This record gives sequence, structure tokens and C-alpha cells, in this order.
Amino acid sequence: MNKPILIFCLILFFFGQILAQNPFPEKTRVFDDETLPRIDIFIDTDSLALIFQDVESDHEYPANFTFTRNTDLDILDTIGFRLRGNTSRYSQKKSFKIAVNSFEKGRNFLGLEKLNINGEHNDPSII
Repeated sequence: MNKPILIFCLILFFFGQILAQNPFPEKTRVFDDETLPRIDIFIDTDSLALIFQDVESDHEYPANFTFTRNTDLDILDTIGFRLRGNTSRYSQKKSFKIAVNSFEKGRNFLGLEKLNINGEHNDPSII
């Protein structure tokens, strides 16, 4: 009796994992393989110094965000900006998390609430 319930729960779990994320996301301005976008972050120097001083902190500092792709320019004021990762926080090339709804609840950027900017510190091909 318990075995069929367990099998059903396992099947339900695995299908839930498969359907949880679209493996082929729709091409948007953020995820377009044809063009390399540019992201600029404008943050107070004092806030940036605090981020690098306390690498274990998850505190989000206010910053301004611009996203440029070809001639399209998107600007968001007051986004949350912080270090991300675990061991990468101690690497020379840092990774960052951008949260567009930290200070303005419900806001998104082209359908995204957060962006991860990876430093690729574990990539041996990076010089």
C-alpha cells in the first residue's frame, strides 16, 4: 500500500522539477544570443567599499542600473546590489546579484526580478 504512494510521489516530484523551469526561454532583449548587451551599475563609492570589506554580507545596497543592447537603453533607479555566491566571494573576480525589486516591490526588468552577474572565477580559460 505504501509503495504505490511513494512511487506516485516520486513521479510527481520529478515531473515538477522538469516543468519548474523552461529549458528554452523565450528570446528577449536580455537573453538574445545575437547581441552582447552592456550592463552598467552606478553605486556610491562608500557602498562599494562596504561590499568589498564585508564579503560575507548579503546586505543589498542601492544602486542605479542601465542595460544597453544595440540602440535600446533601459534605466532603473534604486535597484539592490550585492555580492553573490559562496566561495566566490573570496575570489579576486567577484560575482554580483542585482535585485530590481528590493526597494520598489513588484517591479521587474523585462520579466526578471533578479539578475546574476557571474565573475566566472572557476573558468580556467579566463585569463
